Amino acid sequence: MKEFVLIIFLLIFGITKGQSSSKLSRNFWLGHGVSFKVFKKTEMLFQAEQRFGVNNFEIDKNLIELGLKRNLSKLSKLGLLYRTTWEDGADYRLRRYAGHHKFNILKGDFKFSNQLGFQFDVRDYTGETKSHIRDKIAMKYDYFKKVKPYFQCDFTFRFDNKNYIDNNRFSIGAKVRLKKNVKLKLFVRFDQQSNRQNPEQELIFGTRLALKI
Repeated sequence: MKEFVLIIFLLIFGITKGQSSSKLSRNFWLGHGVSFKVFKKTEMLFQAEQRFGVNNFEIDKNLIELGLKRNLSKLSKLGLLYRTTWEDGADYRLRRYAGHHKFNILKGDFKFSNQLGFQFDVRDYTGETKSHIRDKIAMKYDYFKKVKPYFQCDFTFRFDNKNYIDNNRFSIGAKVRLKKNVKLKLFVRFDQQSNRQNPEQELIFGTRLALKI
């Protein structure tokens, strides 16, 4: 377990140090959400998040998300999502419509998953649109009863009229079961834009409290 955490930490640290030519912003995400069953195998999710600057701790960005998940089997599920985000004080919003298929692989204490999906973004005011294919590859350590450490790689490919990798994300964290229906997610994420003249980079420290009813 110690070796697992050390390897992932060194990987993220090496990536952030190796990209020192670009400006790196540091932010804190605070999120909370609730989920409930609407049918036997279908779940609805609602989530809200806010982003704060690490230096001044002022609200910088807001997010609201509504989703549906449908279990196809023990190892497979489908998902639909609507998300809107806006920066504090901005007169426009970014709206996202997305869908995905997630497949889990069980192997001892390590659980692997791959989530492949499509997302379509629309920006208010400017009317700018973007179409992406997004792939999330994750590994979770399932040995402990209440704490589940995980590592995740996230790659976004823009295919509308650009055809390039648009964004890369690397995350390490843990999901902690506080009560039977309450979980807390803690994570550190390195988010990097690709194929830009001046790519943005973001180091995110996040918490997310989830209630299941």
